[in-house]
Amino acid sequence: MKTKISILFVLLCISTIAYSNTNQNDYYSESFLDKINDENQSPEELKKELFILSETRQTLSLSYEEARRIMFGNLFLETRGTNQYVVKDVYCNNQIDQKAGAGPNNIPNPQLINCEHTWPQSKFSKDFPSNNQKTDLHHLFPTDMKANSTRGNNPFAEVNGQATNSNCTDSKIGNSLDNNVRSFEPPIEHRGNVARAMYYFSTRYKMSIDYSQAKYLKKWNAEDPVDSEELNRNEKIMNIQGNRNPFVDHPELIDRL
Repeated sequence: MKTKISILFVLLCISTIAYSNTNQNDYYSESFLDKINDENQSPEELKKELFILSETRQTLSLSYEEARRIMFGNLFLETRGTNQYVVKDVYCNNQIDQKAGAGPNNIPNPQLINCEHTWPQSKFSKDFPSNNQKTDLHHLFPTDMKANSTRGNNPFAEVNGQATNSNCTDSKIGNSLDNNVRSFEPPIEHRGNVARAMYYFSTRYKMSIDYSQAKYLKKWNAEDPVDSEELNRNEKIMNIQGNRNPFVDHPELIDRL
Protein backbone atom coordinates (compact mmCIF):
# COMPACT_ATOMS: atom_id res chain seq x y z
CA MET A 1 0.00 0.00 0.00
CA LYS A 2 1.36 3.40 -0.98
CA THR A 3 1.44 6.05 1.72
CA LYS A 4 1.17 9.79 1.22
CA ILE A 5 3.00 12.07 3.62
CA SER A 6 3.50 15.76 4.08
CA ILE A 7 6.29 17.65 2.39
CA LEU A 8 7.64 18.64 5.81
CA PHE A 9 8.18 14.99 6.67
CA VAL A 10 9.75 14.28 3.28
CA LEU A 11 12.22 17.12 3.69
CA LEU A 12 13.02 16.00 7.22
CA CYS A 13 13.73 12.51 5.91
CA ILE A 14 16.01 13.90 3.22
CA SER A 15 18.02 15.92 5.70
CA THR A 16 18.54 12.98 8.02
CA ILE A 17 19.00 9.96 5.75
CA ALA A 18 19.87 11.15 2.26
CA TYR A 19 23.52 10.38 2.78
CA SER A 20 23.14 7.13 4.67
CA ASN A 21 25.06 5.12 2.04
CA THR A 22 22.63 2.23 2.15
CA ASN A 23 24.30 -0.88 0.82
CA GLN A 24 22.45 -2.11 -2.25
CA ASN A 25 23.14 -5.65 -1.08
CA ASP A 26 20.59 -5.00 1.68
CA TYR A 27 18.01 -4.20 -0.98
CA TYR A 28 18.48 -7.17 -3.31
CA SER A 29 17.89 -10.57 -1.73
CA GLU A 30 20.07 -13.54 -2.64
CA SER A 31 17.11 -15.27 -4.26
CA PHE A 32 16.41 -12.20 -6.40
CA LEU A 33 20.05 -11.95 -7.47
CA ASP A 34 20.03 -15.66 -8.34
CA LYS A 35 17.00 -15.10 -10.54
CA ILE A 36 18.33 -12.07 -12.41
CA ASN A 37 21.73 -13.72 -12.84
CA ASP A 38 20.09 -16.72 -14.49
CA GLU A 39 20.74 -15.98 -18.16
CA ASN A 40 18.29 -18.71 -19.13
CA GLN A 41 15.48 -16.43 -17.98
CA SER A 42 13.40 -15.01 -20.80
CA PRO A 43 13.07 -11.22 -21.14
CA GLU A 44 9.46 -11.49 -19.94
CA GLU A 45 10.46 -13.46 -16.85
CA LEU A 46 13.16 -10.91 -16.04
CA LYS A 47 10.72 -8.02 -16.49
CA LYS A 48 8.32 -9.73 -14.10
CA GLU A 49 10.97 -10.09 -11.39
CA LEU A 50 12.04 -6.46 -11.79
CA PHE A 51 8.44 -5.25 -11.67
CA ILE A 52 7.63 -7.19 -8.50
CA LEU A 53 10.66 -5.81 -6.70
CA SER A 54 10.21 -2.18 -7.78
CA GLU A 55 6.45 -2.16 -7.20
CA THR A 56 6.53 -3.75 -3.76
CA ARG A 57 9.44 -1.66 -2.50
CA GLN A 58 8.00 1.68 -3.63
CA THR A 59 6.16 2.74 -0.48
CA LEU A 60 5.71 6.48 -0.92
CA SER A 61 3.42 8.49 -3.17
CA LEU A 62 4.42 12.15 -3.48
CA SER A 63 2.44 15.15 -4.61
CA TYR A 64 3.78 16.84 -7.73
CA GLU A 65 4.90 19.84 -5.68
CA GLU A 66 6.79 17.57 -3.30
CA ALA A 67 8.44 15.73 -6.17
CA ARG A 68 9.61 18.97 -7.79
CA ARG A 69 10.91 20.41 -4.53
CA ILE A 70 12.92 17.26 -3.94
CA MET A 71 14.16 17.03 -7.53
CA PHE A 72 15.19 20.68 -7.91
CA GLY A 73 16.01 21.44 -4.29
CA ASN A 74 17.94 18.31 -3.35
CA LEU A 75 18.68 15.69 -6.00
CA PHE A 76 20.11 18.13 -8.56
CA LEU A 77 21.04 21.07 -6.33
CA GLU A 78 24.72 22.01 -6.47
CA THR A 79 26.69 24.44 -4.32
CA ARG A 80 29.13 27.01 -5.61
CA GLY A 81 31.21 28.58 -2.86
CA THR A 82 29.51 29.61 0.37
CA ASN A 83 25.72 29.37 0.26
CA GLN A 84 25.64 29.77 -3.52
CA TYR A 85 23.25 27.37 -5.20
CA VAL A 86 22.78 26.34 -8.82
CA VAL A 87 20.75 23.78 -10.75
CA LYS A 88 22.08 22.59 -14.10
CA ASP A 89 19.64 21.44 -16.74
CA VAL A 90 20.43 18.10 -18.37
CA TYR A 91 19.49 18.92 -21.97
CA CYS A 92 21.44 22.16 -22.51
CA ASN A 93 23.97 22.15 -19.65
CA ASN A 94 22.84 25.65 -18.69
CA GLN A 95 22.70 26.70 -15.05
CA ILE A 96 20.18 28.72 -13.10
CA ASP A 97 21.20 30.30 -9.81
CA GLN A 98 19.55 31.75 -6.73
CA LYS A 99 18.25 34.74 -8.68
CA ALA A 100 16.07 32.26 -10.56
CA GLY A 101 15.04 30.46 -7.38
CA ALA A 102 17.67 27.74 -6.97
CA GLY A 103 18.05 26.68 -3.36
CA PRO A 104 17.30 23.91 -0.85
CA ASN A 105 13.77 22.56 -1.32
CA ASN A 106 12.94 25.33 -3.82
CA ILE A 107 11.14 25.13 -7.15
CA PRO A 108 12.94 27.55 -9.51
CA ASN A 109 11.35 29.85 -12.06
CA PRO A 110 9.38 27.58 -14.45
CA GLN A 111 9.91 30.09 -17.26
CA LEU A 112 13.57 29.07 -17.19
CA ILE A 113 13.73 25.46 -16.05
CA ASN A 114 11.14 22.68 -15.96
CA CYS A 115 10.67 19.20 -14.55
CA GLU A 116 11.21 16.77 -17.43
CA HIS A 117 9.36 13.47 -17.43
CA THR A 118 11.79 11.27 -19.33
CA TRP A 119 8.87 8.97 -20.08
CA PRO A 120 6.37 11.53 -21.47
CA GLN A 121 3.19 12.08 -19.50
CA SER A 122 1.10 11.66 -22.66
CA LYS A 123 2.42 8.10 -22.91
CA PHE A 124 1.83 7.03 -19.31
CA SER A 125 0.33 3.63 -18.55
CA LYS A 126 -3.44 3.49 -18.13
CA ASP A 127 -3.05 0.58 -15.70
CA PHE A 128 -1.34 2.51 -12.90
CA PRO A 129 -2.25 5.76 -11.11
CA SER A 130 -1.14 8.74 -13.18
CA ASN A 131 0.18 10.59 -10.13
CA ASN A 132 2.51 7.73 -9.21
CA GLN A 133 4.06 7.91 -12.68
CA LYS A 134 4.12 11.71 -12.73
CA THR A 135 6.00 11.95 -9.42
CA ASP A 136 8.32 8.94 -9.71
CA LEU A 137 11.71 10.51 -9.01
CA HIS A 138 13.62 7.91 -11.00
CA HIS A 139 12.65 9.53 -14.31
CA LEU A 140 12.46 13.23 -13.38
CA PHE A 141 15.23 15.62 -14.45
CA PRO A 142 15.67 19.42 -14.57
CA THR A 143 15.58 20.72 -18.13
CA ASP A 144 15.66 24.05 -19.91
CA MET A 145 12.07 25.20 -20.46
CA LYS A 146 12.40 25.59 -24.23
CA ALA A 147 14.27 22.30 -24.63
CA ASN A 148 11.60 20.56 -22.56
CA SER A 149 8.95 21.90 -24.90
CA THR A 150 10.95 20.92 -27.99
CA ARG A 151 11.42 17.38 -26.76
CA GLY A 152 7.70 17.09 -26.00
CA ASN A 153 6.75 13.43 -26.35
CA ASN A 154 9.19 12.72 -29.18
CA PRO A 155 11.12 9.44 -28.83
CA PHE A 156 14.84 9.40 -28.15
CA ALA A 157 17.28 8.66 -30.96
CA GLU A 158 20.39 9.87 -32.71
CA VAL A 159 19.15 12.30 -35.31
CA ASN A 160 19.96 14.09 -38.51
CA GLY A 161 18.88 17.48 -37.25
CA GLN A 162 19.73 20.77 -35.64
CA ALA A 163 20.44 22.15 -32.19
CA THR A 164 17.35 22.34 -29.98
CA ASN A 165 17.62 26.15 -29.95
CA SER A 166 20.27 28.89 -30.05
CA ASN A 167 20.73 28.63 -26.29
CA CYS A 168 20.85 24.83 -26.32
CA THR A 169 23.45 23.38 -28.66
CA ASP A 170 24.14 20.17 -26.69
CA SER A 171 20.94 18.41 -27.74
CA LYS A 172 19.27 18.07 -31.14
CA ILE A 173 15.85 17.64 -32.69
CA GLY A 174 15.36 16.03 -36.09
CA ASN A 175 14.63 12.78 -37.87
CA SER A 176 16.00 9.56 -36.44
CA LEU A 177 18.93 8.06 -38.32
CA ASP A 178 17.18 4.72 -37.92
CA ASN A 179 13.63 5.25 -39.16
CA ASN A 180 13.24 8.92 -40.12
CA VAL A 181 10.78 9.55 -37.25
CA ARG A 182 11.04 12.97 -35.60
CA SER A 183 13.10 12.36 -32.46
CA PHE A 184 15.12 14.04 -29.72
CA GLU A 185 18.85 13.48 -29.14
CA PRO A 186 20.07 14.34 -25.62
CA PRO A 187 23.64 15.40 -24.78
CA ILE A 188 26.26 12.65 -24.74
CA GLU A 189 26.79 12.86 -20.98
CA HIS A 190 23.06 12.40 -20.25
CA ARG A 191 22.33 9.55 -22.65
CA GLY A 192 23.06 6.74 -20.20
CA ASN A 193 20.83 8.41 -17.60
CA VAL A 194 18.04 8.54 -20.18
CA ALA A 195 18.47 4.87 -21.07
CA ARG A 196 18.40 3.64 -17.49
CA ALA A 197 15.45 5.90 -16.56
CA MET A 198 13.47 4.68 -19.58
CA TYR A 199 14.07 1.01 -18.79
CA TYR A 200 13.18 1.61 -15.16
CA PHE A 201 9.87 3.17 -16.16
CA SER A 202 9.22 0.45 -18.72
CA THR A 203 9.55 -2.36 -16.17
CA ARG A 204 8.01 -0.49 -13.22
CA TYR A 205 4.83 0.42 -15.13
CA LYS A 206 4.74 -2.46 -17.63
CA MET A 207 5.24 -0.34 -20.73
CA SER A 208 7.01 -1.46 -23.88
CA ILE A 209 9.87 0.36 -25.62
CA ASP A 210 9.75 0.23 -29.41
CA TYR A 211 12.60 -1.47 -31.25
CA SER A 212 14.08 1.67 -32.80
CA GLN A 213 14.22 3.56 -29.51
CA ALA A 214 15.52 0.50 -27.65
CA LYS A 215 18.38 0.23 -30.13
CA TYR A 216 19.68 3.66 -29.16
CA LEU A 217 18.95 3.30 -25.45
CA LYS A 218 21.00 0.10 -25.27
CA LYS A 219 23.81 1.78 -27.17
CA TRP A 220 23.77 4.79 -24.83
CA ASN A 221 23.66 2.60 -21.74
CA ALA A 222 26.98 1.08 -22.85
CA GLU A 223 28.59 4.31 -24.04
CA ASP A 224 27.65 6.43 -21.01
CA PRO A 225 28.13 4.18 -17.97
CA VAL A 226 26.81 4.81 -14.47
CA ASP A 227 28.80 7.46 -12.61
CA SER A 228 29.01 8.45 -8.94
CA GLU A 229 26.33 11.13 -9.28
CA GLU A 230 23.84 8.62 -10.65
CA LEU A 231 24.70 6.12 -7.92
CA ASN A 232 24.27 8.74 -5.20
CA ARG A 233 20.96 9.86 -6.67
CA ASN A 234 19.73 6.27 -6.70
CA GLU A 235 20.53 6.01 -2.99
CA LYS A 236 18.73 9.25 -2.19
CA ILE A 237 15.64 8.28 -4.16
CA MET A 238 15.48 4.90 -2.44
CA ASN A 239 15.58 6.65 0.93
CA ILE A 240 12.68 8.85 -0.16
CA GLN A 241 10.27 6.64 -2.15
CA GLY A 242 11.50 3.20 -1.13
CA ASN A 243 12.68 1.63 -4.37
CA ARG A 244 15.83 1.71 -6.46
CA ASN A 245 16.43 1.85 -10.18
CA PRO A 246 17.83 -1.66 -10.75
CA PHE A 247 19.40 -0.59 -14.05
CA VAL A 248 21.67 1.83 -12.20
CA ASP A 249 22.85 -1.00 -9.95
CA HIS A 250 22.85 -3.61 -12.73
CA PRO A 251 23.07 -1.81 -16.10
CA GLU A 252 23.97 -5.09 -17.81
CA LEU A 253 20.33 -6.18 -17.44
CA ILE A 254 19.25 -3.76 -20.17
CA ASP A 255 20.90 -5.93 -22.83
CA ARG A 256 18.75 -8.87 -21.74
CA LEU A 257 15.44 -7.11 -22.35
